[in-house]
Amino acid sequence: MCVKEEPMKEKKQSTRKLPGKVIAAVTFNDLASNCMWMLINYYLLFFYTDVLLIPASAATVIFTIARIWDVINDPMMGVICDRTRSKEGKSRFWLRRVAIPAGIFLALAFLCPNWATPAKIIWAGATYILLGMAQTAIGVPFQALTITITPERSERVRLGQFQAVPSMLANVLIPAVTLPFVHKFAHAGTGFFVLSLAISVMYAVSTLLLVRTTKGLDPDTSGETVSDQAPAEMPSLREMLKTAFKNKYSTLVILSNVFYMLNAGLMGSTLVYYFRYNVGNDNLMGLYSTALMVGMLVCIPLMGLIARKLGNVKSVLLGAALCFMAGIPRIITGDKSIVVFFICIVLMGFGSGLIANMMRQCRNDAATYSQLQGVDISGALCSLYSFSQKLGQAVSAIIAAGLLAAVDYTPGETPDAATLDLFFAENLLIPMATVVAVVAFLIPVIRMEKKLVKDIAEKENTTHESECI
Repeated sequence: MCVKEEPMKEKKQSTRKLPGKVIAAVTFNDLASNCMWMLINYYLLFFYTDVLLIPASAATVIFTIARIWDVINDPMMGVICDRTRSKEGKSRFWLRRVAIPAGIFLALAFLCPNWATPAKIIWAGATYILLGMAQTAIGVPFQALTITITPERSERVRLGQFQAVPSMLANVLIPAVTLPFVHKFAHAGTGFFVLSLAISVMYAVSTLLLVRTTKGLDPDTSGETVSDQAPAEMPSLREMLKTAFKNKYSTLVILSNVFYMLNAGLMGSTLVYYFRYNVGNDNLMGLYSTALMVGMLVCIPLMGLIARKLGNVKSVLLGAALCFMAGIPRIITGDKSIVVFFICIVLMGFGSGLIANMMRQCRNDAATYSQLQGVDISGALCSLYSFSQKLGQAVSAIIAAGLLAAVDYTPGETPDAATLDLFFAENLLIPMATVVAVVAFLIPVIRMEKKLVKDIAEKENTTHESECI
């Protein structure tokens, strides 16, 4: 029989805080990763049309082909990660080997060769697809690692608060620094390449540092080498994907994340066009990024409190509501008032911070939900989540590039009224519609989260009772 004090003792021991060096390494790697994502999100389409000078229709085809390949590539990487047998663990094995190639492909994607247009289109397509594959091969293991290094939901939220800081910094630095940095060089293409090269080096170094710091936190998966033949006890690729897709929790989270990434991607990929032509001052991107930073700075310290009060799912829904509300005054004023614009972007920054970081916690909960059912497919689930991120961003880029081609956009020429209306819709009306979709998909997950919390508590009680016997 247990004495009275033992439940309290067990409760204290059940919360295992992550070491500070691990949090620092994850944060540094997230900063590099977010800088890479923001550079692609905000400027790759602009780089293709206005620097590399390839037609918007060609960019549309490139983005479409890349996403078709991702339908195969991303789930495959998730299953490969889950089936990896290494003393380094299934995640660190891949992070160590893909860190440098991922950095190289990012730099090459922003290289501007002095070739004929058809050759530049082929170059853009090849480097973009290779970059996407490298991102998958490193992004899926990274996401799986952040799940395995701690089983505690409270610690995951705390880690998420630290991860929100690099996301905020990247959202500030990339929009504010990129164009001024590019303009410092005689040729714009050189500026983009040098900036992407710097981010590439930071990305590779931070990933290798993460591998070293998390030694011992990624469980040993038997020390066997990776091979095409899975051990007999492992489920097949088809079975693992089938199990992942049957997880209703993760399916709804993934679908909602697609629409959030569509929201962020569409605004990001057309932001430079909007400020340059609609507002008439692309230097205001600095004000935009500053306002985002203010909103996220307010959000980060409150994130843990909001999660404890509302839960992870309702925290995302609150963020979506704030993003929607932030668009209404901008529509009314047409972004003519700087004060209204700044306040709205601050509000959007708070809402976006909640969505981005608490959505990740919902993904982690989906992995825990699967583990409680006796199936560990965290790699497969993370691959589907990674695919949802790239799918949302790519669909936004496809829409943006396709609409540019439809209105016959020509770099350097003053856009007509229809094109200006298009940029306004892509930055306000369509993003507001996407956050409504985020809410619609997540509402059913509220009930599942309540059940998950209950199941976790019951499991902890059962474990404690068995240890007391």
